[in-house]
Amino acid sequence: MARTKTAAGEVGAAASELEAVLQGFERATEAAARIGLGSRRNLEKAAQAIGEAAAFQPRIDAGVQRLLGALNAARERNERAAVDLQALGDRVREKSEACGALLARFTEIGDEARRTTASVQPLGDAEAARLSSAEKVERLSGIGAGLAALIARAAGLVADAREAAFGDVADEADSLRQQLQSVRNKVALLVRKLEAS
Repeated sequence: MARTKTAAGEVGAAASELEAVLQGFERATEAAARIGLGSRRNLEKAAQAIGEAAAFQPRIDAGVQRLLGALNAARERNERAAVDLQALGDRVREKSEACGALLARFTEIGDEARRTTASVQPLGDAEAARLSSAEKVERLSGIGAGLAALIARAAGLVADAREAAFGDVADEADSLRQQLQSVRNKVALLVRKLEAS
């Protein structure tokens, strides 16, 4: 997709060449117009100068054709670049949507993780002291199962994010998975302690 030096200067070079030929034509025309027409010798000079000026016309025609060719090539390059840009825009849109979906899953898992871990805290307050060990074990086991499900969802998100080449989202999801695993381990340890008492 990178432009070559030759391609980048085709229009400018063709325009410069045409401009130089046009200036030569204008100078030759002005020189012919300055010749007085009061003598046979000057009439011959004027006719010769007109012929010299007219000799520029094929070069002008060729220059116009080169410029038109360069402009057509530039238009085609522009069209190709516009198609490439549209394809890139479509790809960015698709990847943005995919990333957005992954981030929505991450947010959902994070919200559920906050609710689940918050449900552990009431088991340490004064009201929970009235619960039997079996009731605490039952509640903690339910929390542990919820954490296990969240860990599995976070692991799935890690895999999906890596597959979609979103390493940063995968890393964040893996960090969340590790945090959830740590909380689950603590809940499991607490369950074992309660069961042993």
